[in-house]
Amino acid sequence: MPEAEGLSPEQQRLGESAPFRGIGVGAGMGDEWLGGPDRGREHAALYAVLFALLVAGSILLRRNLVWDTDSTTHTISEATATLLAFIIGGLALVRYYSRKQIIFLFIGCGFLGAGLLDLNHALSTSDGYVAARMSLDAALRPGDLDAWTWIAERVFLSFFLFVSLLAWRQEVREKGRSEPLPEVWVYGNALFLTLLCLLFFEWVPLGTLTFPFRAISRPAEFLPALFFLLAFLGFVAKGSWRRDSFEHWMLVSLLISTLAHGVFMAFSEQRYDAMYDAAHLLKIASYIAILAGLFSSVYETFRREGETLDALTTSNSALAREIQVRAHTEQAAKDSRARLQEFLDNANDVIQSVAPDGRFLYVNSSWKRLLGYGDDDLERLRLLDIVHPAQRAVVERELKRNLSGGRPAHLDVDYVAADGRLVMFSGSMQSQQAGGKIVAAQSILRDVTEQRLAERQLDQSQRNLEALVENTGDLIWSLDRHHRLITLNSAFALALEARTGSEPKVGQLPAEVFPPEDIAWYEDLYDRALSGDRHVALRRDNVDGQQRYFELYANPIHSAEGVAGAVIFGKDVTPRVRAEEALVIAKDEAEAANKAKSGFLANMSHELRTPLNSVIGFTNILLKNKEGRFSDKDLGFLQRVLTNGKHLLALINEVLDLAKVESGRMDLIIEEVDLAKLCVETVQQLEGQAKTKEGAIVLQSEVPDTLATVKTDSAKLKQVIINLVGNALKFTEQGSVTVRLDLAADQKTPVAIAVVDTGIGIPEDRLEAIFEAFQQADAGTSRKYGGTGLGLTLSRSICLLMGYDLIVESEMGKGSTFKIVLGERAERPVKEVGSIGV
Repeated sequence: MPEAEGLSPEQQRLGESAPFRGIGVGAGMGDEWLGGPDRGREHAALYAVLFALLVAGSILLRRNLVWDTDSTTHTISEATATLLAFIIGGLALVRYYSRKQIIFLFIGCGFLGAGLLDLNHALSTSDGYVAARMSLDAALRPGDLDAWTWIAERVFLSFFLFVSLLAWRQEVREKGRSEPLPEVWVYGNALFLTLLCLLFFEWVPLGTLTFPFRAISRPAEFLPALFFLLAFLGFVAKGSWRRDSFEHWMLVSLLISTLAHGVFMAFSEQRYDAMYDAAHLLKIASYIAILAGLFSSVYETFRREGETLDALTTSNSALAREIQVRAHTEQAAKDSRARLQEFLDNANDVIQSVAPDGRFLYVNSSWKRLLGYGDDDLERLRLLDIVHPAQRAVVERELKRNLSGGRPAHLDVDYVAADGRLVMFSGSMQSQQAGGKIVAAQSILRDVTEQRLAERQLDQSQRNLEALVENTGDLIWSLDRHHRLITLNSAFALALEARTGSEPKVGQLPAEVFPPEDIAWYEDLYDRALSGDRHVALRRDNVDGQQRYFELYANPIHSAEGVAGAVIFGKDVTPRVRAEEALVIAKDEAEAANKAKSGFLANMSHELRTPLNSVIGFTNILLKNKEGRFSDKDLGFLQRVLTNGKHLLALINEVLDLAKVESGRMDLIIEEVDLAKLCVETVQQLEGQAKTKEGAIVLQSEVPDTLATVKTDSAKLKQVIINLVGNALKFTEQGSVTVRLDLAADQKTPVAIAVVDTGIGIPEDRLEAIFEAFQQADAGTSRKYGGTGLGLTLSRSICLLMGYDLIVESEMGKGSTFKIVLGERAERPVKEVGSIGV
């Protein structure tokens, strides 16, 4: 007997007695009413007769039968179908909410959607609407819109009726195990599919669905026929149609709908022919059949509920006193059991009861929650199945001892959870007796997984820390707030033993650890760390007759109460200190040597320039040959002397300037400078050099008309530009040399002066080497083009002196770009007014 909804167990038991026979209590949709007669043969005969009549009628109508209807007849039939669909949908939902059964929810939503689609079909096939659509779509035929709106409504309804059967099967299969299907989901999907069908005809171009000259004129009709047929077969297999009047009429409706599409509408060759109108009339007939089933179901429900209520009232009157007496006793026992069960289920500890064969007789909610096993798992599992393999022998031995009457014992066990986790428990096990016999072993366990893992991690961390402290070569020790040693490593112990002759021990004070002369120093180190100051101290000690330097890192140890102690790390930095001292000495010696060299070069260059000027001057006088005493050969020799003298003088001047920069004796004259004017004048000054070149070289400047002035030394900057332009002209055979001013985003502030040439270029690996003294791009450059290799060195030195930088970009065979990057001047000795001094 199916369980009655809303009835007590006592009433269900009484339902089997005489007053309840043949009534059936609370049967659900598709359940057999216990007293309902089995009309399976009559119903099956009716289905067979109906099938035969409809098939025979379709054969007759497919012959050349004169048929004369129009759109008015079609509109009337569809209006009737629309009205019936809305009535069926509303009545099905009323039936659903009177006794919630999912099949009525789907039928109600399906027929409400079908009603809207029937209405759309009626309106869309009216002459006016068809004419309007055909004016917009020239390819559209009058029958296309009719066929599409008809098939959309029928597919929608057949699909929903088929899904209602699937929903019922799912409801029966998962009853009591999951939440019922949400009503909002059913309503939402019905609304979505209805709107999708309605808007489909607005968005998608419609093709034809009717093929008059084929054996099957409308093959698309088999789609709704298939869904109706599947629903029909499903309800037949369900079997409730033998006793349930609603499902009987549901089968009648599904059979009519299946044949309306499969044997009538599928063979309709044009609108309003016999098969077409017959299919529409059969649709109305199917609606009437299901409406009859709903009325019958509502009537049967109310009738049977009334009979049940009368029978229950009679029975309850007879049993009221007995139930009342028994109710008090049962309620007391039930309350007691409920309190005990609630206590066990809500306990934080894990509680289990295990039979002698290892089956679980009882586990509480905490057991299931922590281990993740469900009721189905408990039916197949045994205790040893979830115990960690390494502990199974111990647990099995303890279980046997307990079941043989042994005293309760402490139990530490690791269980393997459903997801593979290891859960550690600690508790006790004791025997459970019933009728003087031991029937089970009960255990109360507490989850100690986090505690055990924390203990293991702490132990591992301590071991790692001890290994790290012991294996490092540094001195490490710690102390408490009273300066007593807490921990120390071997390096610290060996170092102190080497100095004092005794090994330090935990708990000793500084006076017991260090030599007397060092006690005060270490106490000051400790006090500073204990005050919360993290600091580093450098100490020099005499170890084995050698001066050693130690860097001591003092770190306070913080706790909730404040600084609880300090830890000291000592590192022998003797090699580093000695290297630093040697580096300082070497630096001082190098600076002194460099200064002496620069002074020597400055003095020697000055002394060399004076006689060299005399040589050049007298050579110029001799070259005039006023008395004509020199031959052309002699004049050639004198010209060589003059050329080499000027070259030597230029070299000495460069060396002299470079020495001035390095010795700090070159001063700057800072003034407001118009860079545009400076660049133009420099280019004009060097135009003669460009014209003397054999190739066609263009020397030009690219500067804006107006820009902001800058504070700089115009003479030094011009010297650098001349040097860069001279180099560019020397290494450029043809093309151009351009002096360009680069500006900031405001188009007024100069940021760089660039000298761009189309010369031979510089190898990438020599871009920095050319700025070193006496260095050129390669060994052959000096032989071919001449030069000392000091020009770029001096130019960069002057730029750096002015707070600028000189950089280069180049590509072999395509030229070079030297750029003076303007920036803030470095703080150097300057003279606002004056001259360069040596």
